[in-house]
Amino acid sequence: QFDFESGKSRQISNSPASEFSPQLIPGKEGYSTVRIDPDEWQRFWILDKNGEEVEPLFGLENVGYNSWFNEDEVFFFLVGAEEEGGHQLAWGMVSKNKIKAMDRGIGRTIVTSENELYYSKEDDSGELKIIRLTPTQKKGKFESNVIGSMPKGAEDFEVLYGKFLFASQKNQFMVLDLQSTEKGWNRLGEVLPGNEKQVSRIAIDAKNGKIAFVIAE
Repeated sequence: QFDFESGKSRQISNSPASEFSPQLIPGKEGYSTVRIDPDEWQRFWILDKNGEEVEPLFGLENVGYNSWFNEDEVFFFLVGAEEEGGHQLAWGMVSKNKIKAMDRGIGRTIVTSENELYYSKEDDSGELKIIRLTPTQKKGKFESNVIGSMPKGAEDFEVLYGKFLFASQKNQFMVLDLQSTEKGWNRLGEVLPGNEKQVSRIAIDAKNGKIAFVIAE
């Protein structure tokens, strides 16, 4: 955990396994994390606010990434072999320990914003399309709409207020205004002056006005 005001960080969990993709659980005290356990399966774990284990959820063993939809629903990127249709999008309900497949052949980014889920999927032409899922009145049912395409060569994106999509193309920071009549990505500037390496992740903290990037070594 990093504190922007003090500039100090502290370690929360202490596990011999590899943990990644930590997320706060909406409406609750605690965290979720994807863990590569000693048997090398990738499971979805719940930790309390002190980083102590609570439980693994859903019995999944191939979790790549996840995005909480609300305190009871969570979406997953599940690692899948190409001959089996590729990586899978799944939806889970914690209270019922229920998991359901939603789509296959998806890209690696899944993002929740303003009660909607965004993910990417390659079409028949090889173009990476961005898809938005909007919940219906029936739990676990969603309407699906293609809302745009990723910039060429980009895989990762972030969503702000359900109105703006952000991505990077090489070292250029890009934005797509979903409300604009002029569809297309616009350049906002360089991610890091002089950087020639790939930007692989973007995270936006809208509340505090912070943007974080991961840049390849």
